Amino acid sequence: MIAAAGSPGTRRPPGGRGPRGLVGLPVGGAPGDSSASRWEADPGVANEGRDMRGLRGAAAVFLLALLSRGAFLLLEGGGAGRPLEGDERGYAAVAGSLARGEGFGFTIHGFSTGGVLVERRLLAFRAPLLPLVLAPVHGAADGDPAALRWACVLLGALAAPLAFGVAGRIGGSRAAWIAGIAVALWPSNAWLSARVLSEPLDAVILLAAADLLLRRRPLAGGAALGLAVLCRPGGLAAAA
Repeated sequence: MIAAAGSPGTRRPPGGRGPRGLVGLPVGGAPGDSSASRWEADPGVANEGRDMRGLRGAAAVFLLALLSRGAFLLLEGGGAGRPLEGDERGYAAVAGSLARGEGFGFTIHGFSTGGVLVERRLLAFRAPLLPLVLAPVHGAADGDPAALRWACVLLGALAAPLAFGVAGRIGGSRAAWIAGIAVALWPSNAWLSARVLSEPLDAVILLAAADLLLRRRPLAGGAALGLAVLCRPGGLAAAA
């Protein structure tokens, strides 16, 4: 016989709820049995707790990634404010052109064999996405190398929480922590993130695309893959 609600047999707590996050439904056991004091977990509360743990984990690996990339930047000879080098100058020049309202591209100067000064405007020398992202920073900081590099450190650090989320969706909590920490401490990515280069931003976009596709958002995921192409031509392979 099933005991009536509120009778001693059901051991219902006040308000119809058990301990925090549990609903007042007995799980297993006969009335009066010790197992009747167990309560079925509330799925909504359980999901909220899992989401909060996921957010805390993503924040932790982001902070770790930020610290590792900041260390690479500060320990480099000359520090964050050293002059731009190599490919950095091309990306920064396009960002500056955008900040001044001159569109994509930059002008180079040189001399012909006859000693005549020659100017040439390059319109498609660099993929456009990183300069577009950095244009506001370039405009606000007047092209300061340190500001541009710190912006890239911040962008590159976003790869760690995204890897945490993608791995968690595929393999659970342990996989999320392994992937998040591995990306946060990935030496080559940290080194690249301390420079004005497009590789770290490309990694962030590809991870964001993977996360969106795993969440069954194909339109947003496809758009992210399109941005990867605009960040680096190598993104074409991922999009394919």
